[in-house]
Amino acid sequence: QQTAPPQALYERPASVFVAGFIGSPGMNILRAELASDDNGLAARINRFRLALPDDIFSRCPTLEAWIGRELLVGIRPEGISLADEHDDAGIPAAVRATESLGHETILHAAAEVTTVAFDAQTPFTAVTETPILSAVLRGHRPLRHGEPLRLSINSGNLHFFAPDGKAIGCPFHP
Repeated sequence: QQTAPPQALYERPASVFVAGFIGSPGMNILRAELASDDNGLAARINRFRLALPDDIFSRCPTLEAWIGRELLVGIRPEGISLADEHDDAGIPAAVRATESLGHETILHAAAEVTTVAFDAQTPFTAVTETPILSAVLRGHRPLRHGEPLRLSINSGNLHFFAPDGKAIGCPFHP
């Protein structure tokens, strides 16, 4: 799949498989469509609009060819945070599991998105049965199973993949 030092694999995975294999929890992979409208460029993730940075084409010129097309968006768990409950841009979700590590909490939440399997034995177009997003939250978060919440995605730290699972070639780092 890819050979490189661990940090390079983490920052610049060549495929969805590598992206999900390196890091714990693995990268969240979502089905999306790249859209351009009066409000700028965005990744449409089901019914949610994730605004993308204005300088995205200068940072990733190959992405322009994907406007109006389906692609896969990769989001590392640390790129997801809790949104204000009244934030309409936040993705509605419900707590499925948490793991408190003292200095951080790992959250697994069912969300209204289409997640994609990244197993080497599974076609990249396979939709997971229960769409779960994983997030790494700072500090201890006493969240209860089933608790509704909203998730916010840091659009400046996304990875883009073609539907076949190969990286489009423009990882972002804050």
